[in-house]
Amino acid sequence: ARYDDLLRGRPGARVVVRDVRGEERELISDLEPRAGRDLELTIDVDQQQAAEKALDEAVARHGDERSGAAAVIFEIRSGEVLALASSPRFDANRLRQRTYYEGVRANPRTPQANRAMWALPPGSTWKILSCFAMCDPSREGSLPPDWTTVCQGAFDMRRPRRFRCEGVHGRIGMARSIQVSCNVFFFRAAEEVGLDPLAAWAERLGCGAPLGSGLPDAAGKPRGIVGERGGMVPHSTYKEERLRRQARSVSLWCERLHDAVRRDSLDLGTLSKTVARYNHAAAWYRLYDGDQVIKPGEVRNTIIGQGDVKATPLQVASIAALVAGEGRFTYPRLLKQAPQRPGSFDLDPDVLSRVQEGMRRVVTLGTASGRKIGLRELDVAGKTGTAERAGDRPNVAWFMGYYPASAPEVAFAVVVDRTKGHGGGVCGPVARALIEAYEKARDRQPQRGGR
Repeated sequence: ARYDDLLRGRPGARVVVRDVRGEERELISDLEPRAGRDLELTIDVDQQQAAEKALDEAVARHGDERSGAAAVIFEIRSGEVLALASSPRFDANRLRQRTYYEGVRANPRTPQANRAMWALPPGSTWKILSCFAMCDPSREGSLPPDWTTVCQGAFDMRRPRRFRCEGVHGRIGMARSIQVSCNVFFFRAAEEVGLDPLAAWAERLGCGAPLGSGLPDAAGKPRGIVGERGGMVPHSTYKEERLRRQARSVSLWCERLHDAVRRDSLDLGTLSKTVARYNHAAAWYRLYDGDQVIKPGEVRNTIIGQGDVKATPLQVASIAALVAGEGRFTYPRLLKQAPQRPGSFDLDPDVLSRVQEGMRRVVTLGTASGRKIGLRELDVAGKTGTAERAGDRPNVAWFMGYYPASAPEVAFAVVVDRTKGHGGGVCGPVARALIEAYEKARDRQPQRGGR
């Protein structure tokens, strides 16, 4: 484990010279033992259990045989993560039981995976970051905050099944495009501003790399939260970089294949697995090598959080914190001893007000306003997301936001992978459970908000 050196401390040692009778004659060295350091998690046990229960129910109700889910909620000012839950899970105390261990390994829902650290396509939750990117006044060619377009249900009505919208929204601007999650609004914005502004904003926030704040290493270099993945932010040269990474993977497995063949005793099992890994890496290299041009459709997919873009629940929740804190928040941390890492961004006030208005409307009038979801009467702001996969493969459903909307204290994100449902209906009830558990920990009732 990453922090074993801190937790274990250092044993003492005493070196002496003794005579033939065993009596001590000389002290060579005397190293005093050093106690291990205490590390305290920021997790609130009751909120963690509430999150796990809500996720389990969401997976059971909306998922398939390979589904999983994750949720995070953290304090905007301190960055302290109050719950970081993954579903399904396993009981580490029972792993020595052979039947239990084999059951965990055979479970197609992979309970051994910590989905709270996984990076997945963020779907329309990514549109919140896209709003700031496409209207960045510091960049030439950016759009004004009051920019509008016309949605007829698809980007190109000559091919209405491609790059489509879930409705026909007519003349539409930023706040309403968030409320109803209008894809066409963002497709047309992508045509105007391109890929680079979004990549720049995502990288400024820290997406594309582990985002959380952990304890620094021995050299004082900052480290992220253990196990967190970095995700993927497409930019103008990302396909070239992807090809180079894959070339290194092919080279690595080629070397291992040569080593396996040169061994004195040939292990056919190891050789077979190495050949399979080499072929797998080579197939991806050939695929990437033939895909080096960024197409307009890929830019459209990126601006709505689909295609190659991937983000973790911590990153998506941090986008919500960015809006809630009006550009000022603290990056999430799991250890109380981890230093606070502030995030500070100058947000255009006109864009910010439209984004906040749109996120509030999502739960009062929009894609998360359904009565069964249970958010409409609460003082919460959010954004749904449903990342679709090719063919008939199940969706990735998201809901992220902040609470209370009128005076934000916490930001959160919920994701359910492999579901036929959509972000609001699948993840909204989990978000409500997070809010109720948060208020219960403070002996308060959930705050209600006006329409």
